[in-house]
This record gives sequence, structure tokens and C-alpha cells, in this order.
Amino acid sequence: MLSDILAIQLAKLAGFDPIITTASLKNVETLKKQGATHVLDRNLPEDALVAGVQEITNKPIKVAFDSISSHQTQNVSYNLLGPGGALVVDEQEDVEKVVADKRLVHVLANAHFPATRDVGASLFPKIASLLEEGIIKVSVPAHHDHDL
Repeated sequence: MLSDILAIQLAKLAGFDPIITTASLKNVETLKKQGATHVLDRNLPEDALVAGVQEITNKPIKVAFDSISSHQTQNVSYNLLGPGGALVVDEQEDVEKVVADKRLVHVLANAHFPATRDVGASLFPKIASLLEEGIIKVSVPAHHDHDL
């Protein structure tokens, strides 16, 4: 749940719009307070989920972040991407058909690896002020809901 909330907050901070997420519908208000513009029921069948996203926007999806990273969620997210789009996963990549005009990106949140040092060096000096100003909030409710 925490990675989802942080991803939503960072997407908002970066100016993404719309920010569409899937979750248990009991978490709609929590996610909207964090910056999600739309919350779709995570239990929707695949075709209804695609239709829901297409109702929200007719613009090509440029970035999708899949914190669940299951076979099904990765493939739905990847198929929703427009040309030049990127799917970001934090587990093993499991997309059935990778095409040339879409990227599949595996993230590892460790700024000590050579490939991620530049990002870490640019982000770390800003973290304290982002937290102090309440732009990024990392507290998790006591009832920590594992089924976002």
C-alpha cells in the first residue's frame, strides 16, 4: 500500500493528469486525498477496466506503474499504453507480447547501484523538505489495509 500511495503522490508532484488507480472501493477517498484523480474497482473484469480507463481519457497512456506486477495486471497495463508509453513494474516482468514502440521498465528502489545513483543524488537532498512541507506523506493508517 505504501508504494502505491508514494507513487500516486510522486505522480501528482510530477504533474501527471489524470492519475488513475485500481483499488478496493473502500479506499477511494484515501487514494483521492493522496492525488489519484480516478479510482477504478480492482475487481472489474479486464474488458470493463479497459473501458473504464477509456471513459476517463481518450489520450494515449504514457506511463503505467504496476505495483502488483502479476501476469494479468502487467498485460492489461501494457496493452493500455499508447505508442512510446512505458510500463513500470517492481517485480519480475511478465508481459506476453512486448512491442518495439512500448517500453517495459523494471524498477529497483536502491540508489546505491551505479545505474540509479544520479536519481538518488537528485532526490535525496529534496526528501526532507518534501516531508516537512507535507508534499509527500508516508504515514500509513493504523488499520493498514493490505487490499488496495
